[in-house]
Amino acid sequence: MYFRFVTDESTRLAGITSGEYDIALNISVDNEQQIADNPDLQTFLSPGGMIGYFYNSNDGLFKNVKLRQAVNAVQNVDDILTSAFRDPQFYVKTSSLVLPEYPNWYSEAGKESYSQANADKAKQLLQEAGYNGEEIKIFTTRDYVDQYNVAVVLQQELESIGVKVKLDVYDWPTLQEKLGTGTGWDIYPMSYAFRPTFYQYAFWGGGAGLLKSEKLSELLQGIRTSDSVEAARPLIDELQQFVWTEVPFSQIGHTKQVTALSKNISGFQNILGPIFWNTTNNK
Repeated sequence: MYFRFVTDESTRLAGITSGEYDIALNISVDNEQQIADNPDLQTFLSPGGMIGYFYNSNDGLFKNVKLRQAVNAVQNVDDILTSAFRDPQFYVKTSSLVLPEYPNWYSEAGKESYSQANADKAKQLLQEAGYNGEEIKIFTTRDYVDQYNVAVVLQQELESIGVKVKLDVYDWPTLQEKLGTGTGWDIYPMSYAFRPTFYQYAFWGGGAGLLKSEKLSELLQGIRTSDSVEAARPLIDELQQFVWTEVPFSQIGHTKQVTALSKNISGFQNILGPIFWNTTNNK
């Protein structure tokens, strides 16, 4: 086996198309059709991760939970997911932090707060939050097109209910640096790699601006240390409800990761990353 680290997707795409590579990881959804139309190639879809809008709950306007709830209320997840991922085969629309195929962790608690697309409710919450035309800053990057696209849709949705929005676009390293300061921004869209158990998501570690809450910490610790799935079940539902009530972030959905394979490849799997054990090249 030879591993080639090819950072440019167009080069990976050319390599898999020409037969230079047998497997090409991280193909964008925009290029999936090119793979599907090639009789010498096949596509493999696997869980990509959770994507959502994260609020600066520790500094600035979004310390106010009513404002977070207002932004959450206006969101139309269908519009957002279609804009970013084009086709339902490339995403999963769900309020759960974990995909439905993982029933031990899947929860529908709080689902009534997901994809409300309720402009009137959002305006009422803005009023209750005392919003007075302040500029809201959304930080994003073009280095990850899905994150940029969902940022643009959110900007449009907020402007439609009278919110003043500024979209600040940076390269990925600069974005990480600016978010890390914890100040100067209000919202950022972000995708996190797939995890079958939601307490493994990196943002629980207190990522930039994430809501600091003793209750949240207690729930996560209780789930981690439960003796069984049955014992953890009420805590899982309670944590999911907490997320949709306190809104440290607004989940948009789960993404699919596209891998391009030669027709000669069989047995390939992808769970948190490519698995080549039992993968065969039948060339």
